[in-house]
Amino acid sequence: QNFAQGVCFGILLALVCTVLYGPILAGQMLGKESSFGFVCLILLGTVLLPVFADYTFYQISRWKIGLFSAARNSVLLMFQMGWRSIAVCVIWLGYYILVALYPFVLVPLSLFCGMMPVLNMTTQALFAPKIDLLMENSS
Repeated sequence: QNFAQGVCFGILLALVCTVLYGPILAGQMLGKESSFGFVCLILLGTVLLPVFADYTFYQISRWKIGLFSAARNSVLLMFQMGWRSIAVCVIWLGYYILVALYPFVLVPLSLFCGMMPVLNMTTQALFAPKIDLLMENSS
């Protein structure tokens, strides 16, 4: 059941990324410039999406709750976790900036050395104890 929920969430995440990044890639391929507000919304989504994904995947793997309950909890947790959410944003944003600056080094390193799981475990070390505490208190 957890595997099926993880796959469903992965597909949902891929669709969100397609909707988020598709217009900007299409605009670049057609040679059109994007407005400042549009680029700001894309950047906001780029920063918030990994936090949402980390929280959702953690809940799906840790407890037996439905996908939509985990997604709803993740949206609420992004605001309730405070500095932990900001720290997760900073870690993922730093990774994205480094990939943008050094793609020929970090993309193969990410693929062959598993940088994404390492970053995911690092961010989980920041927020997992607090989420566990909140979920135990809510039961």
